[in-house]
Amino acid sequence: MKRFRMVALTLALVCFGFATAFAGDPIGRPDTPPLSKKVDGFSFVVDTSGSMMMKSPVYDEKKIVLAKDLLGALNARIPSLDFTSALYTFSPVTTPVSAGAWDRQAYGKAITAIPANLGIFDRLTDLGGDMQKIAPMFASSATEAVILVTDGWDNIGPEAVETVRNILSARPNVRLHIISFADTKPGKASIAKLAALSSDTVCVNGADLLTDPVAMDQFIKAVLYVEERYDGLLSVYFATGSHALSAEAQATLDKTAAYILNVPHGVRIVEVEGFTDKTGGWYRNDTLSERRATAVKDYLVSKGVPADKVYTSGNAVSFKYNNNTVDGRRQNRRADIILN
Repeated sequence: MKRFRMVALTLALVCFGFATAFAGDPIGRPDTPPLSKKVDGFSFVVDTSGSMMMKSPVYDEKKIVLAKDLLGALNARIPSLDFTSALYTFSPVTTPVSAGAWDRQAYGKAITAIPANLGIFDRLTDLGGDMQKIAPMFASSATEAVILVTDGWDNIGPEAVETVRNILSARPNVRLHIISFADTKPGKASIAKLAALSSDTVCVNGADLLTDPVAMDQFIKAVLYVEERYDGLLSVYFATGSHALSAEAQATLDKTAAYILNVPHGVRIVEVEGFTDKTGGWYRNDTLSERRATAVKDYLVSKGVPADKVYTSGNAVSFKYNNNTVDGRRQNRRADIILN
């Protein structure tokens, strides 16, 4: 890698705007918010054709070697979520990792074992035909990020762009993304056409990712996960005269508890303020607002939030929303959770 880092990188991103399109904290910081999967699983589909075995004048290294280095680095930085995963190569088609639960260590070993000396001559790239062979192994129902790693050559077999278009049409659960090692005009043009098949496709230059860990994290985030972020105030809502938590309220509190527990340096105290609409007497509403706040606290504590971190108050009638409308009264029957 040292010799690669000394080479001036001249190949721009295949898809413009990637560098500024995704922002967020680097993975691994102690105040990183809880993460949720954007897809159920992922598959890397790696080009091992003759052109990938060539040393690129742009990179001063075999493209397949750089691809393996990058995949290993990405695998090490993927968040520990319960993804499924698979690993395929094409030209020739092999399955180093069959679809199943992602295991970081096993996946890393499989990446290392991808051959880097298969030869160059008489080994053309059948991207279209090989994708047809691999596509039946993609998830049929769960969402899957299919990450194509290639230099864009396609010089034998069915036309790749139309073939991939048909695969994406038949499998709407597949999200196609591309890591490009293109170093020729035809390769770049081919990748640009593939990237244009879907507005959801994230298409990046592999060489740029290799020299920029932040860009690696941005790419992983773009294709695999989202961060659960809160602006400091959340609310849950109640039925008239009730302090019972609905399923929707419980789902919100589940995420809130996960956030609190996983961001110990970012949340010091949790304030829960209960409210009612204006119907009913003052004493009843005061008591009900306290019960609503207590119900929220009890639920958060049941999910592991320390009781001494949560403070409650009942504030009786809320006038934040119009009590003369049905929707206004619904929004006033709530508990606000303030994270400090």
